[in-house]
Amino acid sequence: MIDVLEYWDRDAAAQLCAAIGMPQEAMVAILPEYRRFDPSGIARAFPLLLDRATGPMGVAAIEPAVAATGARAPWVWLAILLAAAGRREELDRERGIPEQVTLDTLAALSRFVRDFYTQEGSWGFRGQGWIWRQLSGGIYRIGALEFERFRYHGPALGAGEAALTPGEKLLSVHIPGDTVLTEAAIADAYARAEGFFARFAPDWDYQKFYCDSWMLSPRLKKLLKPASRILRFQRDYEILEFNGEDCHYIRWIFGAQTDPALFKEETSLQRSVKAYVLAGGSVGAGVGVFAKGRYGLIDADRPIQ
Repeated sequence: MIDVLEYWDRDAAAQLCAAIGMPQEAMVAILPEYRRFDPSGIARAFPLLLDRATGPMGVAAIEPAVAATGARAPWVWLAILLAAAGRREELDRERGIPEQVTLDTLAALSRFVRDFYTQEGSWGFRGQGWIWRQLSGGIYRIGALEFERFRYHGPALGAGEAALTPGEKLLSVHIPGDTVLTEAAIADAYARAEGFFARFAPDWDYQKFYCDSWMLSPRLKKLLKPASRILRFQRDYEILEFNGEDCHYIRWIFGAQTDPALFKEETSLQRSVKAYVLAGGSVGAGVGVFAKGRYGLIDADRPIQ
């Protein structure tokens, strides 16, 4: 069994923080927890974070011990997750996964901290319910996008080559909040993903990329200019399902604010969506797919530019 004490190392955590771009304001709060928090109480739950089948159970089992630390909880969580990330680095290295892919993937920890600051105006973290996917090797960031092996369990959708069937294996696409969706970056990410999973998960015989996101909402076509990078991303997908009531777009576009009258208007996207919501509209979210092979295959070992 993985021993949490083997990875409860302040200096190793500091090095990893530097490698993944953790904000200094967060580092000064995280690193003291390697002396303040006793990890022995989470020893049995810690290994669960590193397995795709048990990640959520690991988070649930650790939560009470972290919650007991009160205001320190976000930093205790990050200390624990960075320790798990140290083990993920080892596992990826043993498999031959390129170091850049591993570090880009684990940089989600830093991204969630920055996202919290953007949304709340203070430093913190609340991503433990998601980040186990990166720690368990469930999600990898490859260039501009994140990719996750995903088995579809919804109702049958669509027809022909774009049809989705219950139980189908897919490669699910996630859009990191800090990415830049240029045409070249998108094409490169898909091609690299095909090369990566062909090498490191050859038994995952998926035939389609899949995405469930507000960025696939058909309503964006009347809110954004045709040259919009979001619409460029959307055009790859055949939209099979649309939920006009889905409200996740609000947090991604406007942060923690829930009053439409107070939504930010700093970008053209914010201005367009705010006006649309104030007029009674909702962006919603779409589900879409497209067949793999569209962008070719780039070998996993080729450095990402």
